Amino acid sequence: MWKFFQTNSNPGTLRDPLLIICLSTSNPEFKLLYSQAKELGRFLMRKLDFKQISSFYSSALPPEVKVAENGVATLVSNNFYLYSGPARDYLILAGYSSPMEDQYEYGDEILSYARKLGVKELVSFGARWTETVASPIEAPKITGFASDEDGAKRLGDAGIAILRNESAFYFGNVVVPLSKFHGIRAYKISVDHGEPSPNPKTVIAFLSVLSRMFDLTVDESDLHEQSRQLADAIKRAEIAGPGSDEEPKSSQNDDIYR
Repeated sequence: MWKFFQTNSNPGTLRDPLLIICLSTSNPEFKLLYSQAKELGRFLMRKLDFKQISSFYSSALPPEVKVAENGVATLVSNNFYLYSGPARDYLILAGYSSPMEDQYEYGDEILSYARKLGVKELVSFGARWTETVASPIEAPKITGFASDEDGAKRLGDAGIAILRNESAFYFGNVVVPLSKFHGIRAYKISVDHGEPSPNPKTVIAFLSVLSRMFDLTVDESDLHEQSRQLADAIKRAEIAGPGSDEEPKSSQNDDIYR
């Protein structure tokens, strides 16, 4: 696996930093169906003063480049962002997508760097595949698992349904047990996959976990308004019936939820 870390700034000594992994798939077939983690990361960075401290380039990501307006090309990357909260620091790993190849090697590089920053705890967010598609109107059920029994107990104490006796695939899940080898306790927080992006109900549910378990509170009033508008649009489309030109749309004009 080819790799390159680019450090933008030295964050110094961090205060019990929590790493929040917000990576979703780049597979075109599933990109909008499994965008929940990416939506969370973008919302957090829009609401809080997260500063980019480093970028990680790797052949584990798709072989794609971004060409800017000035004709300059750059490789796609995932980046670390830092926010200093009132009592502790928070790191976000977000960017292009989850790795498509060499997921163990990629995770090892990410976790090694996180440990150097002082991370002893991380939470990975994402969607769980199920045959029944979750409703975009109803509040999603939050499920999860952890890297050890004490972590699983903590999830249960927080009211999160523990996943049992099932397999979980790809980077957002693999990174959890892999964290044990780096002395990091890890949690995976999931919702069942649902309708295509945007998923304001899911982001609200994820934010509730960050608030209850990790003391990170964010103003989510615009998410509630977006959820209400989305529900109204869906209901209007249902009333209009098949063939209607009305489609559910996000109240956001920018690209924050894509």
